[in-house]
Amino acid sequence: MGLSHSHIYASFIGEEDTVSIKHIPFDPHVMMGIEKEIGRQYEELDKYEDCSFDGRYKVDPKQKLTIEGYSDPDQTFSKIASALNGEDGEILKSADELKKAAGLFFYLKKYPNLIIFQSFANRYVIDKKKAFQKLRGRDVYSHMDDSPFTLGTSVTGYFDSSTKVLTLKSVFSGRRVLPGFAQNYIPGATQEEVVNFFKNSIFDQRSAQNISVESKKIGRLVWLINSSKEKLENRLEDIKDITSALNLPCISPEGKIELFKEVKKTEIILQVIAKDIFRQGEQIVLTNSKRVLKPFES
Repeated sequence: MGLSHSHIYASFIGEEDTVSIKHIPFDPHVMMGIEKEIGRQYEELDKYEDCSFDGRYKVDPKQKLTIEGYSDPDQTFSKIASALNGEDGEILKSADELKKAAGLFFYLKKYPNLIIFQSFANRYVIDKKKAFQKLRGRDVYSHMDDSPFTLGTSVTGYFDSSTKVLTLKSVFSGRRVLPGFAQNYIPGATQEEVVNFFKNSIFDQRSAQNISVESKKIGRLVWLINSSKEKLENRLEDIKDITSALNLPCISPEGKIELFKEVKKTEIILQVIAKDIFRQGEQIVLTNSKRVLKPFES
């Protein structure tokens, strides 16, 4: 791209995993600090050994996942390219907006072919009841010490626009930022693996007979849970809390997880196990889009 200035964008995931982006312009002195820190984080990850993504969930220490010919299924990178070309001028206006961001994307002039990105979490937003402090122009924000968010300590990955290679630190972090990656590149469990998963004694076996083993989303969630090596018993407390808040109580008096005939309701249970749904105060929220879930009707 070869632009003379660096740029930062925040991404937001909406209904049906649609992605939108907003520009975060900073004073040049702030941008210098961001360039230095994100550049350092990128160079650290870039030293890791390349490991072609073959469906594995994790890589060994000092390895990184690469996907050649990444198709950009959610159009995140094409939308950022359009914004860099001046085709989209939407600007982030407040910290409240930022709380719903899925990721931060960095175009650094030192690396003109790369879009470097971090996953973004609410904990990076400082709890201030104010918008970004203005400096000189109405669309320029002040020094980061006065701005209500901070950067993460490592990059999630980067996309090379010249080679179409996507590089990720892990599947877990990548799918938080790029919803299309999860839908198009995560393989999903086989039907046999789904059946065996629900044979776990933590599930009520009568209700487990109702599971739709042909559901692609259930297959992806089972694959993610199996690959993460998450101990199901460690998730019982969150399952009980979150499903009760959503009017989907599913823990039997015997402490078993009772599943539902309705695929959508069973997906909720699996999303809680996979940490795709969490509690934020009084609200139940999707991890990537930050969308608040409403309780099911009785």
